[in-house]
Amino acid sequence: MYFHLRDHKCNAKISIYGFLNSSASTTVIESQIKSSAHVDNEHKKTEINASSKQLPKHPIQFTPEDLRTYLEPIINKLLDDKDSRPFRQPVDPIALNIQDYPIIIKHPMDISTMHNKLLRGEYKTPLEFCDDAWLMFNNAWLYNKKGTSIYKICTKLSEIFAEAIDPVLQKLGYCCGRQYVYLSQVMFCYGNRLCCQILHGRNFHYYNNLDPSRLNLSHNIYTFCDQCFNSVKGDSIFVGDDPNQTLIEIPKSLFSSAKHDTEERETMIDCIVCTRRWHQVCALHLDQIWPEGFICHTCIKEYNIKRKENRYIASKLKITDLASKLEKRVNDFLSYEGCQTGHVTIRVLAANDKICEVKPCLKEHYPNHTHVDYQYRTKVIFAFQEIDGVDVAFFGMYVQEYNGRCPAPNTKRVYISYLDSVNFFQPKHYRTSVYHEILIGYLDYVKQLGYVYAHIWACPPNNGDDYIFYRHPCEQRIPTQKHSQIWYKNMFDKAILQRVVAYYEDIMTYCLHNSVQTVLNIPYFEGDFWANAIEENIKEFDQEEQNRRKQEIEIGLEVKDNDSDDTNELEDSTKQFFVVHLRDPNPADPAENDTDSLIPCELMETRDAFLNFARDKHFEFSSLRRAKFSTRALLYELHKLTTDKFIYNCNICQQQCDIHYHCAMCEDFDLCEKCYNIEPKHEHKMERFVSFSVENCDRNSSNRNDESVVNLQLQRQQFIQRCIEVLLHAVNCRDANCLKRDCFRYKRSIQHCNECQRKNTQCNVCKQVIYLCWYHAKSCMDQTCQIPFCISLKSKMQKQRMTSLQIDRRRMQGMMQQRTSIMQEQLQVSVPPVHADRISNPSHALSYDTSSTNSKINNSSCKPSVVPIRTPQYSTNWHNLSQQQSYMMAQTTWNSKPHVNVTQSQSTIQLNALINRTKQDSLMDEQQQP
Repeated sequence: MYFHLRDHKCNAKISIYGFLNSSASTTVIESQIKSSAHVDNEHKKTEINASSKQLPKHPIQFTPEDLRTYLEPIINKLLDDKDSRPFRQPVDPIALNIQDYPIIIKHPMDISTMHNKLLRGEYKTPLEFCDDAWLMFNNAWLYNKKGTSIYKICTKLSEIFAEAIDPVLQKLGYCCGRQYVYLSQVMFCYGNRLCCQILHGRNFHYYNNLDPSRLNLSHNIYTFCDQCFNSVKGDSIFVGDDPNQTLIEIPKSLFSSAKHDTEERETMIDCIVCTRRWHQVCALHLDQIWPEGFICHTCIKEYNIKRKENRYIASKLKITDLASKLEKRVNDFLSYEGCQTGHVTIRVLAANDKICEVKPCLKEHYPNHTHVDYQYRTKVIFAFQEIDGVDVAFFGMYVQEYNGRCPAPNTKRVYISYLDSVNFFQPKHYRTSVYHEILIGYLDYVKQLGYVYAHIWACPPNNGDDYIFYRHPCEQRIPTQKHSQIWYKNMFDKAILQRVVAYYEDIMTYCLHNSVQTVLNIPYFEGDFWANAIEENIKEFDQEEQNRRKQEIEIGLEVKDNDSDDTNELEDSTKQFFVVHLRDPNPADPAENDTDSLIPCELMETRDAFLNFARDKHFEFSSLRRAKFSTRALLYELHKLTTDKFIYNCNICQQQCDIHYHCAMCEDFDLCEKCYNIEPKHEHKMERFVSFSVENCDRNSSNRNDESVVNLQLQRQQFIQRCIEVLLHAVNCRDANCLKRDCFRYKRSIQHCNECQRKNTQCNVCKQVIYLCWYHAKSCMDQTCQIPFCISLKSKMQKQRMTSLQIDRRRMQGMMQQRTSIMQEQLQVSVPPVHADRISNPSHALSYDTSSTNSKINNSSCKPSVVPIRTPQYSTNWHNLSQQQSYMMAQTTWNSKPHVNVTQSQSTIQLNALINRTKQDSLMDEQQQP
């Protein structure tokens, strides 16, 4: 290394004169550095702990000659590029007739200015030189529009600079010389029924709401994209939180214009030994894991520093039977293929029992026939691969399991509600196969548990939308609807050959084969397309019936229906809804029991919770470096969530206690195990509680039944509720001598939280108060609540709900657009019908040629979404709608159920006949009504 070196051990000083052009000078310097390094090696025999007070502190220093030696070649490389002419000299606004340049560009920069500063020795570190270079590029990008020649030249020159500066900075002990920024989150537009987005760099209009107490207008700001804002004729525009409620009229003159171009730079951290500055993402450093501070790799190697091992890794998460079988299956497959790659770890991150509530309109139309709810178990399955010694999450899946105790039509069914991936698995040509192995392994697992059907919606995401992972890589292509269906069909074909799946069909064919007569016979899943479609169509039908009767009364004419077009559209769209038959509905062999215990995890409980967490923290998966950092942060949170968010203090010794005894009679009275056993004991009966951290350390925790886990959750909820009650009292209490237990302690905690100078995430007291406030805000309806942070937390939650709603509506719109595109471009492929004698063996259920559909798709983030999407409008009687819908689900070109062969033309004839019959029945019912 050819920079000025001050060795603290041997006091050797190496001076570099001139520009080191002579080879003799270089040889002398190299020999002296080798001699110094030899002395260093003698001292490296003593290992230094990173948390030790004896940790050396030696800030790095560079002389002007050092910097010229390393950075002047970068200047020359930029000057040698033929496209660098506009950047070689300062911009002259008068000569170029750009009078607004000084107004827009506050700090101009060019190559000659950088070179002069380098020669004058104004730069103290290489990063200052990099900052000026990126300032020059950012000025050009800011002033020139995207697509202009200067903008393109600037982009090319920045790439040349980045490729040249990175090796130099890494040689000097830094991570890189790049400037990384986080793009702002995609804003949603309140026009077009929340189906639009305002992408980064686009212009928009916004309204600052000064009165958020108005009904359906509770946000502080409302944004509209240019297209939606200008498409509204007149001087006013209607705004509201929910487009289905009454909207508020706002004059357009109250809106302001802006550009969605805010950026946030990645956090930089300093090495506590040498003060070199690194990107936190490059360093993969979290203060929560290494509270002593960041130490760069150069200092760790040079001073033989030992850092604390990272315990928050994927393999140390709780192991379940499902995760163990999936992990073994995937790694056995890779081993069989001879794939030398990092170990794949699969874990179930959350498992909770939930209830799918039937929506109100369906209850109203079938009050005596619908179940109030359907109980199911949701599971979150993630796959990690070790890349360069770091865990990287590359696959995620949310599933719903309705067991044999669940009432029909959901009995013994599983629903894969969300599936997503990022293309970081190595080697890449095994990605699709690994994804297939995980899915087939899961289907095999639930098959052994007695589940009969699996349901999947093969719906790729819209551009800019995320299902599970926040921000996918730009190079990861989004599959089309057709490719998504082919991808799943290839997976099902593999499962059939492995005797995991008997056969599969689309939802319409399934309804035909099973003689589905009413909507009550269609499986009803949480957030599923059909559950929401039925609800939307009931509302639509009620409105259409009112309009039809009003028109008949006013003009005395019969209103005609136009169902044929809707039929054709719906037949084409339902190919993406798969029903997978796993086993005989009435098997002779008994099913196994699910021995996996529940895993409570608020972070992963829903897809929205994880996405919102990632958005707020900028935990992106847009590149491998960011995916490594985001996965490390996620794993830390998952490990910490296995412990309580509250610290239990003994009321006698004031010590923290993992095992505590709570008195139900006294107010907020707890004792540690030691004080509980001291005679005389407490006058009231006390109940023993064990914190989750202790429970998770129990070796037999995996054998605990679900009832014990539910009891722990109930105990925890009761404790949190007691804390919230005390918090509510402390906020409103004005008595300095209040006798209520813990009132004074909570008052001090609130005061500390308001005055604390540390980050809230690093202060245990602040974290507990904020968590209590968050738990309270989830159910608080008081717009003037005095609980700290309550109003801001509710506003944030409302924004997150609206973001989720906007994504759902965009997915609805995207599905309709994709369906239209498929109908226009779809190739007519003739597929021979499947006869009963050709599918006596399940492994030969597919008798057609699949060679044209066996193409592999590297990008597999084609998630079966579960968002509410409206089906085409119908003008029919809703008492017969389900029968009509079931026959409308009539296009069968793939696997047919044995002894049933229905062609598309036959199903269309049946459908038309049913529509006519439904209309006649509807008219007869109306005539018979008084």
